[in-house]
Formats: sequence, structure tokens, C-alpha cells
Amino acid sequence: MLKNVFKNFDKYTFGSAGLATLVLALAALSYGFTAIIKFLFPLFAALSIISCGIFLCLILPLSLIHRLRPQLSRTALILSLISGISVWMYSFLVIIGYLGWLALFLFFLFYSIVPFAALGLFLNGQVIQGLALCAGLAMTYLMRFYSFRLESKISKNTSNDNDFIDIEAKVL
Repeated sequence: MLKNVFKNFDKYTFGSAGLATLVLALAALSYGFTAIIKFLFPLFAALSIISCGIFLCLILPLSLIHRLRPQLSRTALILSLISGISVWMYSFLVIIGYLGWLALFLFFLFYSIVPFAALGLFLNGQVIQGLALCAGLAMTYLMRFYSFRLESKISKNTSNDNDFIDIEAKVL
């Protein structure tokens, strides 16, 4: 009986049913993921503010001490990741709020959704929130680039020519 039913379906019908099932599953995951982000966002927003404060008040002044630069570089990178997660979460919530289920297509663009969210906030007259989003993104990349700059200074200082002894030059 079932064999005859499936024989009448062609491969396009199964493909369409499979695609519809995939879209419904992704939509269900998206709404569940959105609920998780709504729950965790206040925590990450507070951590982002704390990480920006640590960066400005501790990492920048302490980076003048050469011995601390390796640890400070790693710490600045971790702080930038925390700030970046917060910025992405807020952008995702803004996009979900304005587009609803259509945001599912922007779900996997990660940092590419931040300009869309900022633009949406500016167009809806929420200039302060849009500027805060842009400032958060700028602070994230400032911390990240400063971490890479510290790391490059470390590698330049360790590859100094005075670190090794050239025996042939001393013999001649």
C-alpha cells in the first residue's frame, strides 16, 4: 500500500517537502535561539561595559610596561570577543524585532548584521541606540586591533638581533 503511494510521488515532491521541513526546523531553532539571546543579552551587555572599562582603565595604561604586554594582548583579545558577542546579540535582537522571521536569512551573517541593525535604528528615529551600536562595534574593533598591535610589538622585540651570539663574527 505505502509502496504505491510513494511510487506516485516524484523526486521534486520529496525535495519540496524536505525543503519545507528544513525551513520550518530552522525557524523553530531561530525562535528558540532568539529566546536564549533575549535571556543572555543583559548579562553580556553588563560584561561588555565592564570589559570596556577594564580595557580603558587597566590595559591601556599597563601596556606601557613591556613585561606585561603578552598577557595584556591576550586579555584585550578576550575582552574584544566579549564586547563583540554583546554587539552581535543586540544587532540580532534589533533585526528580529524589525524583520521577524525574515531575519532567519540574515542569521548566519554574524558581524554583517550590525550595519543593517544600525541602519534600521537610524531609519526608525532611534539615533541614540544606533550610535550606541556603532560605538560598541568601534570599541570592539579598537580592542581587537590594539591586541594585535601589542602582539606585533612583542614579536618585534623578541626577534632582536642581539638575542643570539654569532660565533663566526667573534672569531674573525
